[in-house]
Amino acid sequence: MFFLDRLNGIKGQDTPVWLMRQAGRALKEYRDLRRNYSFLQMCTTPELIAKTTLLPIETLNVDAAILFSDILIPLLALNAKIFYHEGTSPVVDIDINKLSYKGLSNKLNFVFEGIKLIKTLTKKPLIGFAAAPFTLYCYLFNDAKFYSPKAFIYQETEKFKNIMEILTNLTIDYLNAQLQSGCDCFQLFDSWAGILAAKTYKDYIFEYNFKILESIKKPSIYFAHSANHLLDYILKLPSSAYSFDWKVELDQISQKTNKCLQGNLDNTILLTDKNTIKKHTLELLNSMKGKLYIFNLGHGVLPQTPQDNLKFLVDTIHEYNNC
Repeated sequence: MFFLDRLNGIKGQDTPVWLMRQAGRALKEYRDLRRNYSFLQMCTTPELIAKTTLLPIETLNVDAAILFSDILIPLLALNAKIFYHEGTSPVVDIDINKLSYKGLSNKLNFVFEGIKLIKTLTKKPLIGFAAAPFTLYCYLFNDAKFYSPKAFIYQETEKFKNIMEILTNLTIDYLNAQLQSGCDCFQLFDSWAGILAAKTYKDYIFEYNFKILESIKKPSIYFAHSANHLLDYILKLPSSAYSFDWKVELDQISQKTNKCLQGNLDNTILLTDKNTIKKHTLELLNSMKGKLYIFNLGHGVLPQTPQDNLKFLVDTIHEYNNC
């Protein structure tokens, strides 16, 4: 389980690889499933959760699976209604003035049943995940540009703090339940942290991420997109690993932390030819050789990525390990 070794601070010759959004529209097998089921059905049916989660294990031979779900799913425990429409942002129907949380109840049991099924079907590590509270909070406003949630922080600070407390407690319970159901570790996705000024992140967001990562005693990965200006605060979070996009140099960050790093190949490189993919992949692998490192992309696999290129990428990394 060399993937888990890296999260636990154990170095080794081989570099593990998995890809954010590895079970998605780039895979023919996924597109075939989507012809018969809605996205929400696929996220709420244990058998479909398991089947979709395992697709990249079967087709790409990645070194870890990540639970197939969506970052908004835990909002169902707050009695939200979620509407997914192809090509547009999801819509969340919830009254932020009446938010309350009284525990998970059984509203997310389909996730945990899916995890238990996955664990009977593969020996490879399974990554659970959740959105960080601020990222989840952003979707409550149905503002695709996120102007409204940002303004709310400054204008309605006490209400904002109350919402963040609720979302933080929900996230801790949700992740713990995933881990108790069989996940080996988890990734906390702070996809929209990068829209904040560093001071805003420090004053209003940092404490909630810290609480989650400090509370859960399992290996963890923290990912924030477009957040290189937040680096000093990110590296203070008690996470087992930090994942970054392509806007930073991982080998430089490795000089500032002894924790595992993950990332950060530009996902558009996978839209090019195989020689180009190999060149950039080997450059990244060589720059992180001998360090605590997990190979990934800087963000999710793009839907238009050729499936052959995904397999070529994984094969290139495995061949590199065998040299």
